[in-house]
Amino acid sequence: MTNAIQRFSCLVALLVCLAGCGRTTSSSTGSGPAATSAADTSAAPSGAAAGGGGGKGTVGVSVLTLTNPFFRIIGDHITAELAKAGYETVVVSGEFDVARQRQQVRDFIVARHAAIVLCPCDSKAIGPVIAEANAAGIPVFTA
Repeated sequence: MTNAIQRFSCLVALLVCLAGCGRTTSSSTGSGPAATSAADTSAAPSGAAAGGGGGKGTVGVSVLTLTNPFFRIIGDHITAELAKAGYETVVVSGEFDVARQRQQVRDFIVARHAAIVLCPCDSKAIGPVIAEANAAGIPVFTA
């Protein structure tokens, strides 16, 4: 079990690094942040990982915002890599709101996700809910 957690930790760290260095393309059609909607913050399974049962579990991911391409890329890369490893992902956006992010983590705990990846809005304020997740046996990885 410890080996799996270590591998998962390394995978998350690698994904965060790669997401920061990844190439993005931008169009000049003026479809900037307005192209992303508030629906992006819903807790729905994302991408290819939503396609099948019998996986290893679900990983909850809460980023600062999905309107920023950097955090969208982080979410996309985590989703893609975890799908390769047999996990589903739920990517949500805290929108820089500690109370919202706290509730998202609690929702992940109630749903018994296999792990939580978190880009905290406020690392000190989110600490107690991370402790709740750990007490429930759910590892939390912060980026």
